[in-house]
Amino acid sequence: MLTSQGKKNLFCWHIRVFGLVQGVGFRPFVYRLALTWEIKGWVLNTGQGVRIKAEGSLAALEGFYRELDLEKPSLAQITRLTKTEIPCEHFQDFRILPSRIGESPEALIPPDLAMCASCRDEVLAAGERYHHYPFTNCTYCGPRFTVIRGLPYDRARTSMAPFTMCSDCDTDYHNPAHRRFHAQPTACHKCGPKVWLLDREGRAVEGEWEDDVHRFLQEGKTLAVKGIGGFHLVCSALDEEAVTRLRKAKNRPDRPLAVMARDISAVERYCWVSSMERKILSSPAAPILVLDQIPGTLPAGLAPHNPTLGVMLPYSPLHLLLFPVDVDLLVMTSGNARGLPIVKDNEEALRDLSRFADYFLLHDREIVNRCDDSVVRVLDGALQFYRRSRGYVPSPVRLGVEARVDVLGVGGEMKNTFCLLKGHNAFFSQHLGDMDTLEGLNHYRESLCHFRELLESAPTVVGYDPHPSYALTAALRDGRLDRAINGRMGEGTVKAKPSIRLVPVQHHHAHMASAMADNQLDGEVIGAILDGTGYGTDGTLWGFEILAGGYSYFQRLVHLAGMPLPGGEQAVHHPWRVAVAYLLTALGAEGEDYAEALLAMPHEERLLLKRMLELKINTPTATSAGRLFDAVAALLGVCLHNTYDGQAAIELGELARSYRAEVGSGRIQEHGAGVGQVAADAEEENTKRIPEDGVEEENEGEAYPFELEDGVLAVGSMLRGICRDSLAGVERRAIAYKFHQTVAHMVGAGVREAQARTGLTRVVLSGGVWQNPLLLTLTEGILQREGLQVFVHRDTPANDGGLALGQAIAAYHIWLSSKSIPLRQRL
Repeated sequence: MLTSQGKKNLFCWHIRVFGLVQGVGFRPFVYRLALTWEIKGWVLNTGQGVRIKAEGSLAALEGFYRELDLEKPSLAQITRLTKTEIPCEHFQDFRILPSRIGESPEALIPPDLAMCASCRDEVLAAGERYHHYPFTNCTYCGPRFTVIRGLPYDRARTSMAPFTMCSDCDTDYHNPAHRRFHAQPTACHKCGPKVWLLDREGRAVEGEWEDDVHRFLQEGKTLAVKGIGGFHLVCSALDEEAVTRLRKAKNRPDRPLAVMARDISAVERYCWVSSMERKILSSPAAPILVLDQIPGTLPAGLAPHNPTLGVMLPYSPLHLLLFPVDVDLLVMTSGNARGLPIVKDNEEALRDLSRFADYFLLHDREIVNRCDDSVVRVLDGALQFYRRSRGYVPSPVRLGVEARVDVLGVGGEMKNTFCLLKGHNAFFSQHLGDMDTLEGLNHYRESLCHFRELLESAPTVVGYDPHPSYALTAALRDGRLDRAINGRMGEGTVKAKPSIRLVPVQHHHAHMASAMADNQLDGEVIGAILDGTGYGTDGTLWGFEILAGGYSYFQRLVHLAGMPLPGGEQAVHHPWRVAVAYLLTALGAEGEDYAEALLAMPHEERLLLKRMLELKINTPTATSAGRLFDAVAALLGVCLHNTYDGQAAIELGELARSYRAEVGSGRIQEHGAGVGQVAADAEEENTKRIPEDGVEEENEGEAYPFELEDGVLAVGSMLRGICRDSLAGVERRAIAYKFHQTVAHMVGAGVREAQARTGLTRVVLSGGVWQNPLLLTLTEGILQREGLQVFVHRDTPANDGGLALGQAIAAYHIWLSSKSIPLRQRL
């Protein structure tokens, strides 16, 4: 009992903690910290974050408050910490109280966290309570976003609610000294979700599921496995016949298949791995990481015509238990039909995946939010996103400005994500895929509605792509997205609120704005935007654009010369057609001779294509960097038909990168050394020489000629040079490398002209073409040597997966401009 003197020295603070502080062990941390500092009071979750009442001496409160931030759990992110002195209540102890609901949500929702080392050890250790339990987790790992229904984050508002904890789990859950203290998804063999195995007819497979799964994988079978965020199709990656059968079933002849390795040692048996890449693979996000293969170690069918491989580690105990003793690498590709969302429910899987899978490994924990794996790569020493999804979503991207109203960016037609701006945060959805199917659009509506409910977001401004043929744009304009934008799950028809402002944002302006927001830039920049195609303000298809401007406006200063696309945007599937169009349009009769000599296509098809171009039948004009890469890939015989998005450009880029690794860097391959070994050796041995100004010296080499006149980049001379080199027997890799040098110089020339006209010195690079590692490195070097500041995407993809952020931030500023708010208030 406190003496009267003790009561006089007693103080009480009401502390509020905002940020990612739920689902990451923050309340147990606060509890233990309070015991350390002899603090009395309580802590609880609210919709806005964490609230604490702390009572103690002034010195104890100050130490406690200081260490809330300094000693917080590694996964926690505090964006704001406040304290207010209040009257003492003379608490007798410190407690974790039940969560309080009803406040407007402001707490950040945690992403799914990969299995921690402690849980992995428990799963593998014989005699442990969690031995071989596929849903083992703790405060520091396990599902979060994929099981959550609402905030605050408590078991009752997750799909773990139906599973009542047994006495052992309940004891751990309430034990402050235990790793599972207040771990919401905690469960064990006795009380948690169960796993079972069915054949493709839905009949139960007798026996121990682990033994059966291992046997089936060793026999070359394909399994549909229900994981954290959806189903994977799984087979042995070391079984060429199994891989071939899976490819044939999915009609996926060339696209690289993602794989899962048993552990980091297995990864290093097949791929070159730097120290940074090891850390990414083993991080709580556990993404698919694109690595360079060690030549000759893997079946060619995993990634045809591609020296890289997307690799991840087991991020849940269920995945870890899939591996047979003699198989350390499994194909782990998304469980879906081509172009459709990933499957998440048991009945849906049996209906839709039976043509791909021989057996089904199912469980009874509901997946609330389907969520594909994230895909990343290390480019120029930094993490770059190809797909931002599991492990990162829904953690927000921090904005440099505060949005004073809620804003929605609806995203693109392909690689779709949407983005909600709320205060200083940009909340991206998980990867939603393509929007040109009914299933894709339904998935979009469900995800948007759920996200909005979690955040209690009510958009006032909606930014979208004005492309007239986009299914998503049509759905927005005709009201099919009204319920997702305004209503709640399960409601009937909801009409758009009259106060909502729909703001069209040009595709490449959105790319530029996205890169600006990702780097917290304001003011004006030069944007070098290179991608496939996007609808331009003049009604043509853009894709190689040098822009200047800011969030609310832009100018198109330099672009590629327009070329006709035979068959319109369908030409993306046929690089040889694009090559013919380029040759005939840029070089006339000379180009026709080159087409005859270099493109092994039927003469009749070339004549038909020529006639289409002459009569301008379905040949819209495009200024696309992606289609330029397609044309050159076809001319070099690298790829005549795209069987997946970006195939020709990817294969051409890897061809050029292999040449630079051997010759461009001055290091010749020996004994089968690959691109990745050169890079890994350079990192580990510190062999790269960086000058004092921080800009790496790059032997630029020779580039093909091109013309820049009146803001138009013409490539006829470059195409002539490529064709002549090819006919002269110059190595394809050398030509591909020289082409990349040329494109980098074209961007450099365009940016210099933009700088001369505007005086701007900051340049952002955005668009899917910048996911080409070699082109990015070459272009950054050229621009930096010109004294320009170069900014690339950091926390969002450069491709259309990052487009929604640009739509949202641009639409917000356009709306602000229309509201005539003074500039200082806008920023």
